Amino acid sequence: LKAGMLELEILRIEKHWGREPGWFYSLPKRQQIALMAEWRILHTPSKELRSKASGDKGALIRRKIAEYQNRDRFNG
Repeated sequence: LKAGMLELEILRIEKHWGREPGWFYSLPKRQQIALMAEWRILHTPSKELRSKASGDKGALIRRKIAEYQNRDRFNG
């Protein structure tokens, strides 16, 4: 997220929880991260989440295949 977009998301989180601007920054870092993650999950369309997840799996599979194919080079 760009800086301006991040600020907007934080304001939306504060509004969602019925809190005043600046409340988010008063929270411990771990709680900020948890709130941001929850917000992103709740407000990201499920189709987008599925496509991101399958893309990550595809990259992982390709990496594992490459490691498997290159194993003889390192094992002699």
